[in-house]
Amino acid sequence: MSLLCLLRQTPVPPPLRQECLKPVFVGTDEEAVSVAQNVLYTCLDTGLRLLSPFMPFVTEELYQRLPRRSAQDPPSISVTPYPESEERACACLP
Repeated sequence: MSLLCLLRQTPVPPPLRQECLKPVFVGTDEEAVSVAQNVLYTCLDTGLRLLSPFMPFVTEELYQRLPRRSAQDPPSISVTPYPESEERACACLP
């Protein structure tokens, strides 16, 4: 089971949640860094797409600042599909 799945299942007080990934990002394990970056990107992307109908201008500005995963990604959040429930499911949870 990956470190991020364990962190998700373990209750952590709110002030420590922001600090729990710092050791991963400054560590030497390239796979852990890559997994943490992908999870963070997916959370930001999905969160922005969920908020976009209610806060279109703010989410568009933040979406434009995210790096694109591929050249086929839509240029604007207004033309991205709304997230499906399968996208938000974590494959590591039982």
